[in-house]
Amino acid sequence: MNNTGVNDNVFVLLPQAELEMNLSRWFKINLGIGYRIVTGINEIYSGTSCSGIFIEKTTFFNQKDFNSLTGTISFLFGGF
Repeated sequence: MNNTGVNDNVFVLLPQAELEMNLSRWFKINLGIGYRIVTGINEIYSGTSCSGIFIEKTTFFNQKDFNSLTGTISFLFGGF
């Protein structure tokens, strides 16, 4: 059996601007737009299996795979 673990320290920053509108006394809508910035992702991983055999370097992810534009929409109900 070949079990391999990969450890990586990742930092995520998500700056976002939001707009909230009161549509009635009991209903609000919130719209947000932001950009997800991810750093610390190693593009190439290497390691050893449980039996101590060296596993060759493999490319899994790239920082560009996670950096992206984000958007949110929230509907808030209740007494405000």
